Amino acid sequence: MIFKCKKCKNEYKRPPSRAKRGTSFCSLKCYHEFTHAKITCVCKQCGKSYQVFQSQRGQIYCSYKCHKESRTKSFIKNCKICAAEFRTSVVREKDNRGKYCSSKCYWQSLRIDPKIKKENARKSVQRYRKAHPEWAQACKSRRRAREVGAEGHYTADEWIEIKNKQNNKCNICGEEKKLTVDHIVPLSKGGSNYKENIQGLCLSCNSRKWVKI
Repeated sequence: MIFKCKKCKNEYKRPPSRAKRGTSFCSLKCYHEFTHAKITCVCKQCGKSYQVFQSQRGQIYCSYKCHKESRTKSFIKNCKICAAEFRTSVVREKDNRGKYCSSKCYWQSLRIDPKIKKENARKSVQRYRKAHPEWAQACKSRRRAREVGAEGHYTADEWIEIKNKQNNKCNICGEEKKLTVDHIVPLSKGGSNYKENIQGLCLSCNSRKWVKI
């Protein structure tokens, strides 16, 4: 299979058996140059700009102090059982007890029928997907790319950026309609799932294009 290096942008070949492994770089040299390049990030807590290595791009705090402040920050939310307001922190929010105002409500939640809890969780996911359609579309494309062994992925913000560049108009007919994700080089023909291979098409144009390049 043919892939595109993330550093030098040159195409290189890999056997299909290695399609789902590390297929982002053509050589070890490109890998080290890419991961050791520095990028600028913005701290999620204080808003200060700082530089980190490309391999540390998931870091969202500039220092341990900001990280600690973000975890101890408190806010008010409603109890899932009695709907009473109570104050909790980010640390407790990750724990099941942080969702309830007291131990009584916590132990009461454990006695809820598992089928009801599963149904509530399913409805919660549906509400989130409906409120964040770009995120849902990005997850759908990522799953499709994994199935066919294609490399790359894009985020919801990158999909919004692509639509804004097209002024929310179809790239073929030019009409302003609801856009769907289309891969310029189809995934089934060796195309990647990076944003450079993504364009927005209306549903009818996307159906007519099918697996054409």
